[in-house]
Amino acid sequence: MPQIEIYKKPKKMTFMNITIIIIFSLIILLAALLWFAGDYFYDYSIKTKPYEERIANKDNIPKIENGNGITLEITSRDGLKLVAYEFDNDLANSRWAIVVHGYKSSAKYMEKYINNFYKLGYNVLALDLRGHGASEGDYIGMGFIDRLDVLDWVQEIINKDKNAEITLYGLSMGAATVMMVSGEEDVPLNIKCIIEDCGYTSAYDEFSYKMKQEFGLPKFPFLNAADMMTKIRADYTFEEASAFKAVGISKTPILFIHGDKDDYVPYDNLQKLYDNASCEKEMLSVIGAGHAESEEVAGDEYWNRIKLFIDKYMGKTI
Repeated sequence: MPQIEIYKKPKKMTFMNITIIIIFSLIILLAALLWFAGDYFYDYSIKTKPYEERIANKDNIPKIENGNGITLEITSRDGLKLVAYEFDNDLANSRWAIVVHGYKSSAKYMEKYINNFYKLGYNVLALDLRGHGASEGDYIGMGFIDRLDVLDWVQEIINKDKNAEITLYGLSMGAATVMMVSGEEDVPLNIKCIIEDCGYTSAYDEFSYKMKQEFGLPKFPFLNAADMMTKIRADYTFEEASAFKAVGISKTPILFIHGDKDDYVPYDNLQKLYDNASCEKEMLSVIGAGHAESEEVAGDEYWNRIKLFIDKYMGKTI
Protein backbone atom coordinates (compact mmCIF):
# COMPACT_ATOMS: atom_id res chain seq x y z
CA MET A 1 0.00 0.00 0.00
CA PRO A 2 1.57 3.37 -0.98
CA GLN A 3 2.79 5.65 1.84
CA ILE A 4 1.11 8.99 2.18
CA GLU A 5 3.26 11.94 3.32
CA ILE A 6 1.47 14.06 5.82
CA TYR A 7 2.46 17.78 5.83
CA LYS A 8 3.19 19.05 9.31
CA LYS A 9 2.76 22.74 9.88
CA PRO A 10 5.84 24.30 11.54
CA LYS A 11 5.38 25.29 15.13
CA LYS A 12 5.08 28.97 15.73
CA MET A 13 7.79 30.71 17.72
CA THR A 14 6.45 31.37 21.15
CA PHE A 15 7.08 34.58 23.06
CA MET A 16 9.25 32.61 25.47
CA ASN A 17 11.43 31.23 22.65
CA ILE A 18 11.88 34.67 21.10
CA THR A 19 12.79 36.13 24.49
CA ILE A 20 15.43 33.44 25.10
CA ILE A 21 17.00 34.02 21.68
CA ILE A 22 17.11 37.78 22.24
CA ILE A 23 18.65 37.43 25.70
CA PHE A 24 21.20 34.91 24.46
CA SER A 25 22.12 37.21 21.56
CA LEU A 26 22.49 40.17 23.90
CA ILE A 27 24.76 38.17 26.20
CA ILE A 28 27.00 37.23 23.27
CA LEU A 29 27.04 40.84 22.07
CA LEU A 30 27.85 42.15 25.56
CA ALA A 31 30.64 39.60 26.00
CA ALA A 32 32.12 40.62 22.65
CA LEU A 33 31.94 44.31 23.55
CA LEU A 34 33.59 43.72 26.94
CA TRP A 35 36.31 41.65 25.30
CA PHE A 36 36.92 44.46 22.81
CA ALA A 37 36.92 47.06 25.60
CA GLY A 38 39.29 44.98 27.72
CA ASP A 39 41.63 44.50 24.78
CA TYR A 40 41.57 48.23 23.94
CA PHE A 41 42.23 49.42 27.50
CA TYR A 42 44.93 46.78 28.03
CA ASP A 43 46.76 48.02 24.93
CA TYR A 44 46.24 51.62 26.03
CA SER A 45 47.42 51.22 29.62
CA ILE A 46 49.55 48.07 30.03
CA LYS A 47 51.09 47.16 26.67
CA THR A 48 54.47 48.79 25.97
CA LYS A 49 56.30 49.80 22.84
CA PRO A 50 58.05 46.90 21.06
CA TYR A 51 61.48 46.10 22.51
CA GLU A 52 63.21 46.71 19.17
CA GLU A 53 61.72 50.18 18.98
CA ARG A 54 62.81 51.02 22.52
CA ILE A 55 66.43 49.90 22.12
CA ALA A 56 66.73 51.68 18.77
CA ASN A 57 67.18 54.86 20.81
CA LYS A 58 70.91 54.88 21.51
CA ASP A 59 70.53 57.74 23.99
CA ASN A 60 68.82 55.54 26.60
CA ILE A 61 71.76 55.63 29.03
CA PRO A 62 71.49 58.22 31.83
CA LYS A 63 74.45 60.49 32.44
CA ILE A 64 75.81 62.31 35.48
CA GLU A 65 77.99 65.38 35.72
CA ASN A 66 81.05 63.94 37.46
CA GLY A 67 81.17 60.24 36.75
CA ASN A 68 80.62 57.48 34.25
CA GLY A 69 78.06 54.76 34.59
CA ILE A 70 78.28 51.12 33.60
CA THR A 71 75.44 49.08 32.14
CA LEU A 72 74.42 45.96 34.07
CA GLU A 73 72.12 43.11 33.09
CA ILE A 74 70.35 40.41 35.04
CA THR A 75 67.73 37.81 34.10
CA SER A 76 64.34 38.13 35.77
CA ARG A 77 62.61 35.21 37.45
CA ASP A 78 60.51 34.74 34.32
CA GLY A 79 63.43 34.91 31.91
CA LEU A 80 63.56 38.55 30.78
CA LYS A 81 66.73 40.60 30.35
CA LEU A 82 66.63 43.50 32.78
CA VAL A 83 68.97 46.48 32.49
CA ALA A 84 70.25 49.00 35.04
CA TYR A 85 72.95 51.65 35.17
CA GLU A 86 75.47 51.77 38.01
CA PHE A 87 77.32 54.89 39.11
CA ASP A 88 80.04 54.12 41.64
CA ASN A 89 80.95 56.92 44.00
CA ASP A 90 84.38 56.77 45.68
CA LEU A 91 83.04 58.71 48.65
CA ALA A 92 80.04 56.49 49.20
CA ASN A 93 81.64 53.47 50.82
CA SER A 94 78.67 51.11 51.22
CA ARG A 95 75.83 53.60 50.77
CA TRP A 96 73.57 52.89 47.80
CA ALA A 97 70.50 54.53 46.28
CA ILE A 98 68.34 52.53 43.87
CA VAL A 99 66.37 54.93 41.67
CA VAL A 100 63.12 53.70 40.08
CA HIS A 101 61.36 55.63 37.30
CA GLY A 102 57.67 56.08 36.59
CA TYR A 103 55.01 54.87 34.18
CA LYS A 104 56.14 54.62 30.53
CA SER A 105 59.44 56.29 31.42
CA SER A 106 63.01 54.97 31.89
CA ALA A 107 66.23 55.53 33.85
CA LYS A 108 67.25 58.16 31.31
CA TYR A 109 64.52 60.50 32.56
CA MET A 110 65.70 60.18 36.17
CA GLU A 111 69.04 61.93 35.58
CA LYS A 112 68.45 64.80 38.02
CA TYR A 113 67.58 62.33 40.79
CA ILE A 114 70.61 60.18 39.96
CA ASN A 115 72.84 63.25 40.00
CA ASN A 116 71.53 64.47 43.33
CA PHE A 117 71.97 61.13 45.08
CA TYR A 118 75.46 60.93 43.59
CA LYS A 119 76.29 64.42 44.88
CA LEU A 120 75.08 63.34 48.33
CA GLY A 121 77.77 60.66 48.21
CA TYR A 122 75.79 57.55 47.25
CA ASN A 123 76.54 54.85 44.79
CA VAL A 124 73.52 54.89 42.48
CA LEU A 125 71.77 52.11 40.59
CA ALA A 126 69.13 53.42 38.15
CA LEU A 127 66.73 50.80 36.79
CA ASP A 128 64.95 50.32 33.50
CA LEU A 129 61.86 48.46 34.69
CA ARG A 130 60.57 45.57 32.58
CA GLY A 131 58.91 46.80 29.42
CA HIS A 132 60.75 50.13 29.68
CA GLY A 133 64.00 51.47 28.27
CA ALA A 134 66.45 48.71 27.39
CA SER A 135 64.79 46.03 29.55
CA GLU A 136 62.80 43.28 27.87
CA GLY A 137 59.09 42.78 28.38
CA ASP A 138 55.93 43.67 26.49
CA TYR A 139 53.74 44.81 29.38
CA ILE A 140 53.88 47.18 32.36
CA GLY A 141 53.92 45.57 35.79
CA MET A 142 52.40 48.58 37.65
CA GLY A 143 54.82 47.86 40.51
CA PHE A 144 53.47 44.41 41.37
CA ILE A 145 55.63 42.34 39.04
CA ASP A 146 58.43 44.92 39.31
CA ARG A 147 58.74 44.55 43.08
CA LEU A 148 60.42 41.16 42.58
CA ASP A 149 62.75 42.59 39.94
CA VAL A 150 63.80 45.33 42.38
CA LEU A 151 64.52 42.71 45.04
CA ASP A 152 66.71 40.86 42.54
CA TRP A 153 68.66 44.08 41.85
CA VAL A 154 69.04 44.57 45.60
CA GLN A 155 70.54 41.09 45.81
CA GLU A 156 72.99 41.99 43.05
CA ILE A 157 74.23 44.89 45.17
CA ILE A 158 74.49 42.71 48.27
CA ASN A 159 76.44 40.10 46.31
CA LYS A 160 78.87 42.86 45.39
CA ASP A 161 78.91 44.55 48.79
CA LYS A 162 77.57 42.53 51.72
CA ASN A 163 77.71 45.64 53.94
CA ALA A 164 75.61 47.69 51.54
CA GLU A 165 73.13 50.11 53.12
CA ILE A 166 70.42 50.71 50.54
CA THR A 167 67.83 53.42 50.05
CA LEU A 168 65.02 52.78 47.57
CA TYR A 169 63.75 55.88 45.77
CA GLY A 170 60.74 55.78 43.44
CA LEU A 171 58.78 58.34 41.43
CA SER A 172 55.12 57.82 40.50
CA MET A 173 54.78 54.17 39.42
CA GLY A 174 58.34 53.73 40.70
CA ALA A 175 57.09 55.02 44.06
CA ALA A 176 54.32 52.42 44.07
CA THR A 177 56.93 49.82 43.13
CA VAL A 178 59.27 50.54 46.05
CA MET A 179 56.31 50.62 48.44
CA MET A 180 55.26 47.19 47.20
CA VAL A 181 58.79 45.96 47.86
CA SER A 182 58.34 46.98 51.49
CA GLY A 183 55.42 44.58 51.90
CA GLU A 184 57.41 41.46 51.04
CA GLU A 185 58.31 38.95 53.75
CA ASP A 186 61.94 38.63 52.69
CA VAL A 187 62.95 42.31 52.49
CA PRO A 188 66.73 42.29 53.11
CA LEU A 189 67.86 44.23 56.17
CA ASN A 190 70.30 46.01 53.84
CA ILE A 191 67.32 48.11 52.70
CA LYS A 192 67.39 50.80 55.36
CA CYS A 193 64.62 53.11 54.14
CA ILE A 194 62.34 54.05 51.26
CA ILE A 195 61.43 57.38 49.67
CA GLU A 196 58.27 57.44 47.59
CA ASP A 197 57.23 60.49 45.58
CA CYS A 198 53.64 60.73 44.24
CA GLY A 199 52.89 57.01 44.33
CA TYR A 200 49.35 55.61 44.03
CA THR A 201 47.48 53.47 46.53
CA SER A 202 46.86 50.73 43.96
CA ALA A 203 46.73 50.23 40.22
CA TYR A 204 42.99 49.59 40.57
CA ASP A 205 42.41 52.95 42.29
CA GLU A 206 44.63 54.79 39.82
CA PHE A 207 43.01 53.30 36.73
CA SER A 208 39.53 53.91 38.20
CA TYR A 209 40.45 57.57 38.53
CA LYS A 210 41.98 57.77 35.04
CA MET A 211 39.04 55.92 33.48
CA LYS A 212 36.69 58.64 34.70
CA GLN A 213 39.12 61.54 34.14
CA GLU A 214 40.21 60.67 30.59
CA PHE A 215 37.24 58.76 29.19
CA GLY A 216 34.32 59.76 31.40
CA LEU A 217 33.56 56.08 31.94
CA PRO A 218 32.58 54.21 35.12
CA LYS A 219 35.00 51.61 36.43
CA PHE A 220 32.31 48.92 36.03
CA PRO A 221 32.33 47.17 33.64
CA PHE A 222 35.18 48.74 31.65
CA LEU A 223 37.94 48.54 34.25
CA ASN A 224 36.85 45.00 35.09
CA ALA A 225 37.23 44.07 31.42
CA ALA A 226 40.74 45.57 31.30
CA ASP A 227 41.62 43.83 34.56
CA MET A 228 40.46 40.51 33.13
CA MET A 229 42.60 41.04 30.02
CA THR A 230 45.60 41.95 32.19
CA LYS A 231 45.19 38.74 34.17
CA ILE A 232 45.05 36.73 30.95
CA ARG A 233 48.03 38.43 29.29
CA ALA A 234 50.24 39.57 32.17
CA ASP A 235 49.15 37.24 34.99
CA TYR A 236 48.31 39.85 37.61
CA THR A 237 45.33 41.96 38.61
CA PHE A 238 45.11 45.67 39.33
CA GLU A 239 44.00 45.00 42.91
CA GLU A 240 47.11 42.86 43.50
CA ALA A 241 49.23 45.89 42.58
CA SER A 242 48.51 47.54 45.91
CA ALA A 243 50.99 49.84 47.63
CA PHE A 244 48.30 50.49 50.26
CA LYS A 245 48.33 46.86 51.40
CA ALA A 246 52.12 46.68 51.25
CA VAL A 247 52.80 49.68 53.51
CA GLY A 248 50.23 48.28 55.92
CA ILE A 249 52.65 45.46 56.77
CA SER A 250 55.93 47.25 56.07
CA LYS A 251 58.75 47.25 58.60
CA THR A 252 60.94 49.51 56.44
CA PRO A 253 60.83 53.26 57.22
CA ILE A 254 59.15 55.31 54.47
CA LEU A 255 59.18 59.01 53.58
CA PHE A 256 55.95 59.87 51.73
CA ILE A 257 56.06 62.85 49.33
CA HIS A 258 53.30 64.35 47.19
CA GLY A 259 52.42 67.66 45.53
CA ASP A 260 49.05 69.14 46.45
CA LYS A 261 48.31 70.12 42.82
CA ASP A 262 48.77 66.60 41.46
CA ASP A 263 45.96 65.81 39.02
CA TYR A 264 47.48 62.57 37.73
CA VAL A 265 47.80 60.62 41.00
CA PRO A 266 45.28 62.30 43.35
CA TYR A 267 46.82 64.19 46.26
CA ASP A 268 44.65 62.32 48.80
CA ASN A 269 46.70 59.18 48.08
CA LEU A 270 49.41 60.73 50.27
CA GLN A 271 47.30 60.75 53.43
CA LYS A 272 45.77 57.35 52.73
CA LEU A 273 49.18 55.72 52.34
CA TYR A 274 50.70 57.55 55.30
CA ASP A 275 47.83 56.67 57.63
CA ASN A 276 47.92 53.00 56.66
CA ALA A 277 51.70 52.59 56.95
CA SER A 278 52.72 50.40 59.88
CA CYS A 279 56.41 51.39 59.73
CA GLU A 280 58.37 54.41 60.94
CA LYS A 281 57.28 57.19 58.62
CA GLU A 282 57.42 60.85 57.67
CA MET A 283 55.43 62.98 55.25
CA LEU A 284 56.36 65.87 52.96
CA SER A 285 53.51 67.73 51.25
CA VAL A 286 54.75 70.16 48.62
CA ILE A 287 52.45 73.11 48.11
CA GLY A 288 51.95 74.10 44.48
CA ALA A 289 53.55 70.98 42.96
CA GLY A 290 51.82 68.97 40.27
CA HIS A 291 52.57 65.36 39.40
CA ALA A 292 56.29 64.53 39.78
CA GLU A 293 57.05 68.24 40.29
CA SER A 294 57.85 68.22 44.03
CA GLU A 295 61.62 68.15 43.48
CA GLU A 296 61.43 71.10 41.12
CA VAL A 297 59.08 73.15 43.31
CA ALA A 298 60.63 72.42 46.71
CA GLY A 299 64.25 72.53 45.52
CA ASP A 300 66.78 72.34 48.36
CA GLU A 301 64.09 71.58 50.91
CA TYR A 302 63.26 68.42 48.98
CA TRP A 303 66.80 67.06 49.15
CA ASN A 304 67.42 68.28 52.69
CA ARG A 305 64.39 66.32 53.91
CA ILE A 306 65.51 63.24 52.00
CA LYS A 307 69.04 63.46 53.41
CA LEU A 308 67.82 63.93 56.99
CA PHE A 309 65.44 61.01 56.63
CA ILE A 310 68.04 58.63 55.17
CA ASP A 311 70.69 59.62 57.72
CA LYS A 312 68.38 58.51 60.54
CA TYR A 313 68.52 54.92 59.33
CA MET A 314 71.94 54.36 57.83
CA GLY A 315 73.95 52.12 60.13
CA LYS A 316 70.82 51.18 62.06
CA THR A 317 69.55 47.60 62.37
CA ILE A 318 65.83 47.50 61.63
